Amino acid sequence: MAVFLPLLVLLSAEFLLFYASRDANIAGTTDVVLLHALNIAICIIVPIVLKLDNSIYQAYSLISVLRILSIGMPNFGGITLDWMILVYVAMMPVIWFALMDERFSFTMEPGEFPFRKLGKEMSIYLRSLTDSVSQITVGVVGGSILGLIGFLFIGMPETIPGLNVGDLIKAALVLVLVVALVEELLFRRMLLRRVARRFGPAMAVMVTAFIFAIMHSGYVSLPIMAFMFLAGLLFGTVYTLTGRLAIVVPMHGMMLLTMTALYPFIF
Repeated sequence: MAVFLPLLVLLSAEFLLFYASRDANIAGTTDVVLLHALNIAICIIVPIVLKLDNSIYQAYSLISVLRILSIGMPNFGGITLDWMILVYVAMMPVIWFALMDERFSFTMEPGEFPFRKLGKEMSIYLRSLTDSVSQITVGVVGGSILGLIGFLFIGMPETIPGLNVGDLIKAALVLVLVVALVEELLFRRMLLRRVARRFGPAMAVMVTAFIFAIMHSGYVSLPIMAFMFLAGLLFGTVYTLTGRLAIVVPMHGMMLLTMTALYPFIF
């Protein structure tokens, strides 16, 4: 139930979003938000009432929070990167605190909140990235190849108006250091690992890839969703085998960057 009940609600919500986006039915997105809100309520109430481990439910609830934010956030001037910054930066501290809660218990007593521990964890994480130059390089190359495959076979909406240095730098910062990082922390580091602890790595990779795919329903393209499912399988497999975000984050980010901000203006 920890996997399939929230999954069913997410699937229903994204099914509605697919058709609402296809028909440009803005009012239809209200039902999408309500279903995701229902999923959040389920993920809070069910483990409390049934006295279940809430770790998988927590990951599912954050996926619904991400969707609600993305629907509700204004899209200034139609520029995709602008709303991405607002949505994904808002998710960063929430995901970070949820992950840190796995390492040590929080307390809200005055003077006891573990800012020093958070700072130490952040420094360790950043150091691990700088110590993994070869893994980052593999991720960058792999993501560039994956982006080329995606561009040639499915296409994606461009995230920048044209190929110039300023827009390309902005796209790289947002897509690699914000979007890819948040999604990999949420889908692979959090959801995949927690499902794998209960049901094994094979099921975890499949479930996270499927959810990763359906969460791209807003593009109203079955080929894009199919490609994202395959990309999710790749990211999940690489993360399962290596345990390193230093590979999958740049791979994911470079896939997005090349597919939506580089190749469309080169080819």
